[in-house]
Amino acid sequence: MAIDLSGDWHTLTIQQVGNQVTATATVPNPHFTHGQGTLVGDTLTMTFTGGAFVQTHTGKVSPDGRAISWSNGTVWVK
Repeated sequence: MAIDLSGDWHTLTIQQVGNQVTATATVPNPHFTHGQGTLVGDTLTMTFTGGAFVQTHTGKVSPDGRAISWSNGTVWVK
């Protein structure tokens, strides 16, 4: 079964088409307004823009697609 990240993640919306992932902030934040990335297996790599600087992070996605543990220590939960 493939991981599906699409949906409302509290302060952002994630859309996934195949292995292409887009994140859009729905609440203003200083870190990013938009992210583009790729999901390969359970590894998500995204580049975030629209903040103070461009950031690229890698995250491990839970099997149910409801949590992402990022390389910077941040965890997003759906």
